[in-house]
Amino acid sequence: MRIRDRRQTDGLVVGRRLDGRPFAIPYPEQLPHQLIGGETGSGKSGLLAAQGAALAPLEDVAMLGVDLKLTELARWHPRLTALATTPKDASLLFALGVAEMHRRNALMQSLGLRKWDTDLGPWIFIIVDELARLAGIAVEQLLAQALADTVDPKLVRQAKDALGVRLAMIDQLAALGRAPGIRLITATQYPTADVIDSSIRSQLTLRFMLRVISREQVAVILGAGNEANITPSSIPVRERGGFWCVGLPEDPRPVRGRALLIDDDTLDARFASFAHLRVPQDQVFKADPEQHQITTLRVVQ
Repeated sequence: MRIRDRRQTDGLVVGRRLDGRPFAIPYPEQLPHQLIGGETGSGKSGLLAAQGAALAPLEDVAMLGVDLKLTELARWHPRLTALATTPKDASLLFALGVAEMHRRNALMQSLGLRKWDTDLGPWIFIIVDELARLAGIAVEQLLAQALADTVDPKLVRQAKDALGVRLAMIDQLAALGRAPGIRLITATQYPTADVIDSSIRSQLTLRFMLRVISREQVAVILGAGNEANITPSSIPVRERGGFWCVGLPEDPRPVRGRALLIDDDTLDARFASFAHLRVPQDQVFKADPEQHQITTLRVVQ
């Protein structure tokens, strides 16, 4: 599949609406933080790939990834400033992001600016694949215990505590990051209230629901009330990449679409072609005085 430059005056094209029109997300100032939820095989990784491919050729864009599964974002490495693949490095990436956010907000205040200017630094996109894994404990282990009705309370507490620390930093980035040019793109196969609490959910206002398994998950992603009209079966199994989206500035109602399907070879070529636009870490994390580097990296030096 050949990919053309998808930045248009109306945003970044990442899919098609059911009527065939391009599905575009706003860029850059009006782009909200995002939540992408869908079960295994629903096409979540394809929607992430479409967004990455759309962002790759843009100048003044730093892309940072968190992928504790070591699967989806590894292909992005030529274009990524950093890729955290361990819970420890995920915490470091979020902490550095929060510090940089505060530095930028203070700088904007001193300059009398209300929105970020790329003359001061790049847009920062933090892509998190699988929010649930931020607990640092195998999600499958917890699920297996739940299915066997033998849940270990200690393991659950450990998972919630670890997840809570990292989600608290994501919550800060979501609450205060838009004005200084920081955007979150988060994804999960487990879109439940335990993983995505109401505080974070309220900040991730652009939300994509791919195929899910319960009405609760519909409500968590699309918002309470939508589960009455949009059912988990509203996206057929055969329609990989099909989604409902809420939060587009020009569309107050849920919008139905389908992500662009990009094969792996095309995606690899896309990121390799724009590797020269990768922003070094020291140009992103200017707030950190000790110049800490995220150790678990898969980037082209």
